[in-house]
Amino acid sequence: MGLALPAESASLWNTIHREAVAVAAAEPALAAWMHEAVVNQSNLASALAQLIAVAVSGSRDEKTVTRRIAERAYRDDPSLIEIATLDLRAPLDRDPACPGPLHVLLHFKGYIALQAYRISHRLWESGRTEFAASYTAASLRRCMSASIRP
Repeated sequence: MGLALPAESASLWNTIHREAVAVAAAEPALAAWMHEAVVNQSNLASALAQLIAVAVSGSRDEKTVTRRIAERAYRDDPSLIEIATLDLRAPLDRDPACPGPLHVLLHFKGYIALQAYRISHRLWESGRTEFAASYTAASLRRCMSASIRP
């Protein structure tokens, strides 16, 4: 299986964005979350960076640092988004009960944990082993109860 084409990632993102706008309109109680997580983001990389930051960081400063690290990783290695697209499509392709890509993005804790791991692994591979092990992996373990060596 090859990597997802950029057009496929963009198409999937457009579907996610449309679904989030619809949920925000239909469920006012969820509107702020839909806007923070998806509607206000420009693409899947931006949304993932935001969701990873919220999931694994505590303070506002930690969230800002984590988001910047994730955004840089996605910018420096576009294959991470191509892989994230494939990861997101997997439950859609294999589980007929899965309601859609927005559901996977927002409610599958393992999906976000896997994307955070991929960024941590990229940091590890680029020589930032202490940061990957101490900060990213430890945060992932603490906040998401997922322990994966970078």
